[in-house]
Amino acid sequence: MGPGRKFALGISLFGLGLSLGLFVGWEVWPRGRCGDQPSELRWEHREEYVVMVAEEYLRYGDLEKAGERLALLGLADPVQMVVDLLEAGGESAPGLAHLAYALGARDTALAAYLPTPSSTPTRESELPFRLLESVNLGCGEFPEDLIMVYVQGADGSGIPNVELKISGPQGDDLFYTGLKPGVDIGYADFALLAPGEYSLRVTEGTSQVARVMARPCRRGSHRAWRVVFQKVD
Repeated sequence: MGPGRKFALGISLFGLGLSLGLFVGWEVWPRGRCGDQPSELRWEHREEYVVMVAEEYLRYGDLEKAGERLALLGLADPVQMVVDLLEAGGESAPGLAHLAYALGARDTALAAYLPTPSSTPTRESELPFRLLESVNLGCGEFPEDLIMVYVQGADGSGIPNVELKISGPQGDDLFYTGLKPGVDIGYADFALLAPGEYSLRVTEGTSQVARVMARPCRRGSHRAWRVVFQKVD
């Protein structure tokens, strides 16, 4: 083969290699679409990544590996992202719930997907008040992170002047229903100023206890819970 043909062949092979490299880089695995690291993924792909981590945890139970993979996202609170995806529902919810619980979340949204421990509960007839409802309302346009409490009679009407006790990361506090009759005569709310687990009960005698896990929301929004206690006849 003459020098001219060798040169032409070299140019052709170089061009083929360059074309293949550009095709792989732009079409098969474009940097702008996928990113080289989980922290570089677009938000919708981060959500898919978290779902994959949760499904793998549900299948194999390797919490350490799941935690390491979530840490690669570079989020301040990856557990909150797991909980937010769980609250959106869908087929991936069981895996997300088990992963969130294993990582320390105690949101009420997890309860539907986790086994209930067997125990001998106190009979409702022995309690002045029972916990009728405890719902995580999620993140939204609330003025601050709030527990919104309604205390009702057996007929569903609000009861004012009921003392409530809340315990959390900053200690214990008491607050009372009836101070915002424009909402409901049996209504009271309490601002959650620190993240962590809180427990709430009616102080009259003994009541069932509501528990919530406060975690910050994304993009400056706030989270709220609705808790309803009802007087037992």
